[in-house]
Amino acid sequence: MSSATADLSSVLPLGGIQTYFGGTVERTELPISQLDIIMSECQSAMFLLATNCAIRAKQLVKQNLDLSPLVPYLEKRDPRVIHKFEELIDDEAIRDIYACRCTFDNELVASILLAHVFPNDLYIGHVEFADPSQPIPIHQRKSVMQTHRGLGLLSPFMERVDLCAQHRFCDRITLVANETSQQHLFERYGFSVDDYPAAKQQESEGKLIPMHKTVR
Repeated sequence: MSSATADLSSVLPLGGIQTYFGGTVERTELPISQLDIIMSECQSAMFLLATNCAIRAKQLVKQNLDLSPLVPYLEKRDPRVIHKFEELIDDEAIRDIYACRCTFDNELVASILLAHVFPNDLYIGHVEFADPSQPIPIHQRKSVMQTHRGLGLLSPFMERVDLCAQHRFCDRITLVANETSQQHLFERYGFSVDDYPAAKQQESEGKLIPMHKTVR
């Protein structure tokens, strides 16, 4: 197995982005050695990563885990809740992480956040590919999250995520769909809603829906 393919940065379809724009795409990459910067610059995504990791641990791995010490952090939507969670499980919650932003002509065109998290999941915290010069009229949008034309790179991105998860011997690929239309999008890539009451409740409400896919 290729160590390069197992690297989290391998999921970025940089060649496809450059081909789409026909020019030089600038990258800003943040590996796990710069976790503090990721925590600061991606606070919302990191808070969601932490809460999803904690809830999955409680529901699927350690049913007797007391999450009450996390409440003060949760009330403040503090991404540092991940560190308190690590104290509770006496283990690392984030084994590896990679964040990347790509710009073309100083415009954001791609952004991803991927992490290898407890217990042994590859978590997609954020993925966005968009052409800032191509806004989509509201009545033509397929998702409430969609504002601009995509780059046609979600499929190759997901293929790379699958390969990376396999080469890291992960058990699952996990994510949180922001709303129902995004849930249906990820279902086309083999994801399903987590099978525990809180996840089903989120599905019925159509927001922040925890999903997973078993690594083959």
